[in-house]
Amino acid sequence: MFHDMLENERSFASLFAETVRLNNSTLYFNESLSEDPVFNHLVLDDSLLSDENVDRLTCEKAFEQANQTSRSLSIPLTLFIEDFWRNSTLVEEIAIDSGFRVIERMHILSKPIADLAACPSGSESGEVRVFLTTDATLWNRVFMESFSIPEQWGPELLRRVKEIIRADSAALVLATLGSSGAVGCTLLHEKPEGVMGVYCVGTIFSARSRGVARAMMRASENIAREAGCTVMVIQTLERDNVTGMYVDKFGYTINFSRNLLSRS
Repeated sequence: MFHDMLENERSFASLFAETVRLNNSTLYFNESLSEDPVFNHLVLDDSLLSDENVDRLTCEKAFEQANQTSRSLSIPLTLFIEDFWRNSTLVEEIAIDSGFRVIERMHILSKPIADLAACPSGSESGEVRVFLTTDATLWNRVFMESFSIPEQWGPELLRRVKEIIRADSAALVLATLGSSGAVGCTLLHEKPEGVMGVYCVGTIFSARSRGVARAMMRASENIAREAGCTVMVIQTLERDNVTGMYVDKFGYTINFSRNLLSRS
């Protein structure tokens, strides 16, 4: 199951990033979104993280090649290392010796569809309406405002969102609150079959604490069920302090965690 969850999030990252294959690793990058660690990060090969005969020199060479490539692309180098791998502690130690430092911790959570009961998409007050959309401009505006994304990222994000709609590679969700227009957004991405990833869950500041996120999560679960999915997957960053909400309020379970390491 861990590998299916990794496939889902890597596929999601590819919606907003390019990839370059390196020795023992893959670099995801988008020069127009260069400060985002999700769209600009290094994934080590499974063999490097699980082979009992892995050696320090191989890791050091992989890190140095990735560092040179990231510099040529003018992007910071962020490394993802999941806790469940045999060599996660060793490889992280080598990374730190090679100039990386831990900057964040991420949790990957899931919830079986079998645990979900069909429920209305609105909040308890009935003010929230959640719906699928193909309006890339509106979705992108809500997304950027919800996460305080720099305006200079707007054109590239909008281009990517339009591509997502044309390719039908994800479902875009919006939420309205009363008569105030769209105030919340979510992106749903199924990969592999049966695994629905929930990404970009955001609410604009003025509409927070009014049931918008809860309504979008309920609607997302219903959409996943109707699509025949068997599990929901979501990522959380420790600094956002929302992991407990997904566990306590929405019934998700932490499957594994990872450290994010950066090398300037």
